[in-house]
Amino acid sequence: MSARKSGTAISSKELFDVIYSTDVAFVKDCWKLCGDAHCCKNNDNPPLLPGEYDYLLQRNLLSSFEKHTHTESKFTVAKGVVKYETLSFKPGGCKCKNDSRLSVCRLYPLRPIYSVEHGLIGVVEGMGVSDILEEMFQKEKSCKVNMVSFKEISKFVYIANAIYRQPDAFQAIMMYNIVHEHFKNAMLKRTLDMDPNEIAEFSNKPYLLLRVLGSKELKKEIDQFHEEFEKHYPYAQH
Repeated sequence: MSARKSGTAISSKELFDVIYSTDVAFVKDCWKLCGDAHCCKNNDNPPLLPGEYDYLLQRNLLSSFEKHTHTESKFTVAKGVVKYETLSFKPGGCKCKNDSRLSVCRLYPLRPIYSVEHGLIGVVEGMGVSDILEEMFQKEKSCKVNMVSFKEISKFVYIANAIYRQPDAFQAIMMYNIVHEHFKNAMLKRTLDMDPNEIAEFSNKPYLLLRVLGSKELKKEIDQFHEEFEKHYPYAQH
């Protein structure tokens, strides 16, 4: 039974109270293992969950971050709207004080996988384009976190379960997961004859993402997701 139907849905504020009070550290000072804070240096536009920017603003946490801009993009796809909200920074280096790092930074390098009906059903590694490229070329992973304690994975699960109980955040994660897989598959098909440098340059241009967002296959899957989502979260805002 879904969080909405079981009466356990939580507000956006309650979700971020959970996230920002839960210090997930898969490995202590993990940013030192790769030698250069790889996950920060290679992500100048970290995504936000719905309502996260307002929460940071209300809690006066934005002063913990380097100078940035807040951006929000919306793409209408089938029955849904893909919202992509980010903080954009200058390239390179860590972007914040560790205690106030964003939701995505607390979860990385893992990404929660959900079922609308059953909630959290698994995890996968990787969130961004650089992770896709490493997998494509079977390169050594830049992120050196290769072992996670039960204590820390339990914190990850605690946050992931809270996300499932907040309809807007859950919907955002599900939409991201769907688009991510379609983008990954599109990259595999479109870059077969390119060398690694050409692929890296191509992957950072919006052309491929826009083609993916306009594809019939993606629209069909998002339609199916929304039908299921609306059954379990009948009062959720779209």
